[in-house]
Order: sequence, then structure tokens, then C-alpha cells
Amino acid sequence: MRTQKGIVLLATLWVLAILTMAAGFFSIWVANMLETARSNQYIQQLAIDAYSTQSNLLYLFATQPLSTAGLTTIPPNLKEAVRAPNPFETPAEVTISGEEIRLDGRAYKGAGNTFFSIQDEGGLIGVRDLGATRNHLANLVVTMGVEQENIAPMLDKLSDYIDSDDLTRLNGAEKDAYKENSKAGPRNWSLTTSQELKQVMSWDVARLENLSQLTSTSHSRNINFNFAPLDVLQAYPGFDTETAKKIISERDKRPFNSVTDLVARSGRQIIADDFGSSFLPWKYQKISIWSQDSRQLYEIHIQLTPTSRQGKPWILEYKLTLPRQNEPVIPDAQSTSTDIFATQVATDAG
Repeated sequence: MRTQKGIVLLATLWVLAILTMAAGFFSIWVANMLETARSNQYIQQLAIDAYSTQSNLLYLFATQPLSTAGLTTIPPNLKEAVRAPNPFETPAEVTISGEEIRLDGRAYKGAGNTFFSIQDEGGLIGVRDLGATRNHLANLVVTMGVEQENIAPMLDKLSDYIDSDDLTRLNGAEKDAYKENSKAGPRNWSLTTSQELKQVMSWDVARLENLSQLTSTSHSRNINFNFAPLDVLQAYPGFDTETAKKIISERDKRPFNSVTDLVARSGRQIIADDFGSSFLPWKYQKISIWSQDSRQLYEIHIQLTPTSRQGKPWILEYKLTLPRQNEPVIPDAQSTSTDIFATQVATDAG
């Protein structure tokens, strides 16, 4: 009898142990499911915030004038924004308040937990062709760690990649060389995006990872000194880091409006003239949107078309999803003078 009771007690204890373990496993499973749900909800919220930031910026580009200082913002609590007759008015016609969103790639706080920057592509080194920008691009590549003796061969290969013929330059590369190295190309046409630089032989090295952020395929002219980032300025022929920083400091106080103004305040001679230089925003703009917790960055390229007969103030050229690596430091992100980013834009994006 005692033996039977002992067996029943032992079996009961085993059942209780199994139930306890099952309850523990179930509790862990529920906790994991809740954590997954919260994570998915957070990711979805980040996507909504990014969409809101993009929509608000496109709204500003459609309704606010541009000046030598950047993109004019909507004053706080102003429900209706008054559209300027022409976003490309001269500096004398657009009042510079100092509250503009600068188009030089600096970081701003967007909707929710997102951040954004706008880079006027006129402030980047043009690689549409290498006529006027060859020396500037060469200097930039040197500052990024490429040995001087490798520059000429690299530029020859890039020239062969984008020219329309199949003739090979002294240190260049055409179809046979790409085939021998199991690479696609050359394009023998202008680059579509700066990311395509990585497809050019000798240009796909790790030290040039950030090169696409400092170049543009939209032009091949002199840079816009009002919107060029530090790395681009200090690589300009005849400039150094001190000069580049002084230019940024001066334009933050008051944007430049001519080559004469730039020379006077920078203390450096510029091999350019007003005819070949622009200090107003270029029609091609690059918007970057990211969040602190995301490893991805959305890069949106737009073309401003204020005089389009179709009535569209801008055209979305293309959008890229890139790994976030060298974005501006989050704590340095500025707040804009408008409260437009406090309003979330509804989206039906899944």
C-alpha cells in the first residue's frame, strides 16, 4: 500500500514538474512573441516616420522658395504656406532669415525618430564627364588614401568607362580588360548614379566606399561653394582644410553671391568666374533619411521642375536603400525652424 502511494506521489511530482516546465517554456515563447511584435511595430513606425519626413520635404520643395542659403522653411503655426512665384528667385528677391534648411548635407531632425539631410548635387564633384572636374576628383581620391601614382591610371579607366568609343587610353580599360577580370562593362556612356563608380576597374576599393556621397552624375561643372561639404571643399585645387573650414564658417554667416565675394571672404583666388559658377541651388537634390537604430539609409534623388508644363514641381529620379555607415553624428543633428515635422503624414504603405 505504501509502495502504491509512493508511486502515485512520484508520478504526481513528475506531472507537476512537466507542467511547470511547460508553463516556463510557454512563458518564454509568449515573451519572445511579444518582443518580436514590439520590434516589428517599432520597425513599422520607423518606416512611417521616414515616409512622413520624405513627404514633408517634398512639400517644402513644392511650396517654398530656394535661395543662396538653402530651402526656406514654413514659420511655426502657419497653416497655409504661400508659394513663391519661382523657387529660383535671385537672392535679392528672397529674404534670407538664417532659418533655412541648408543644402550641404548637414543632419536635421525629421519626423519621429528619423533624421535627414539634403545635399544640393551642385555642391558635389561632377562625374558626368571629366572635362572641368578631373583635377578636383583626383585631389579628392588622394585625400581618401589612394597613392598619387595610381591616380592617372584610375582616371583613364573612368574616362574609358564613360566615353562613347571602344578605344583604350594608355592606362585605361575597355571590354577585353573587363572580360579578363570577370567584370561587367564598360558602360561607354555617362554614369547613371554615383554608386556605379564601384563598377569601374580600380575604383572598387574599400577606401573609396564614401566616394559616391561626394560625387554627382548630374553635372560636370564647377562646384557650388554655398553647398559643398567639407571633404569636397578641401579637395578643391589650391584649397586646404583651413580654407575649406573658413568658407563653411563664412557662408553660414552669409551665403556667397559671386566669385568676387567668395575670393574676398575666403582669402583665396578661385580659378572660376561668375559665368561658370552658380551660388543658387541646382535643380538636382539628394535627400537622405535614416534613424538612429536602423542600419539602412534611404537616398532619394529628385529633380526640381518649377516651370514644368505638367504642373509637377519635382520629379523623383530614383531612390536607393543603402547601408548606413558614414552619416553625420546623431547628437549634432539640428532642429528645423518649422513644426511641419511634428505632423505625421498618413501612409497606406504596407
